[in-house]
Amino acid sequence: MNWRDQYTSHKFENLFIIGIEGYLEKCLHEKRNSEDTITNSTPMTISYTEENLNMKEVETNDLNEQFSTGQTNIPNNYALVNIRIDYQYRPSETADTCLYDFVRMYHKKNVDKGNKTYFNNQAKIKQSEPQLKRRGPQSNQRSKFKEDHLQYESHILIHRTDTVVPVLIGSQIPRKDREDTKERYARANLALFLPWRSVNDLCQTDLTWKQSLKLKAGSFLPSSKTIIDNI
Repeated sequence: MNWRDQYTSHKFENLFIIGIEGYLEKCLHEKRNSEDTITNSTPMTISYTEENLNMKEVETNDLNEQFSTGQTNIPNNYALVNIRIDYQYRPSETADTCLYDFVRMYHKKNVDKGNKTYFNNQAKIKQSEPQLKRRGPQSNQRSKFKEDHLQYESHILIHRTDTVVPVLIGSQIPRKDREDTKERYARANLALFLPWRSVNDLCQTDLTWKQSLKLKAGSFLPSSKTIIDNI
């Protein structure tokens, strides 16, 4: 039934991390191919679902992202959307938020009349008063997605009053000490706990995911490090 898990003291939200990993690996693979084509005029042919992903224990179908149908900015028009798209086109106010915290702290909502009034009032305030920079998210904060988001006009992002616990869906993230899955371990942690809008923010084409994790390990927040240490 795909019900969201809920218990007395905590609420849970599913996060299909393995599909997002597959998306990132595909992007990195395509970028490497593009750079190799420019340099050598001969594209690489390594299968990203086998050698690069290094996920022999993962079913191929699990690498595919899950989407839902959502209303777009155009009336009576719909598009495929998911949490990865919402995250990549998240508001500027949440630019420093990692994917794990994005799911934990925010949710998407249809724009209603009250929201439109709220944004109109905010625009007037910005024009008439100097703005003091406020650090961190505010309770019930409402923000607009980036304009390239297909639901820019129809949906907004709201800061949760009570945070939820993200539940990672898909094959379990491997242990750090498993040599045969170190690439997947690195990729999953980078995707979950470092802010990103594209694969360029997580890994460069001349690096492995393991090397990138080592270089960026100092950028994790203490709260993220605690979670990583318990994976």
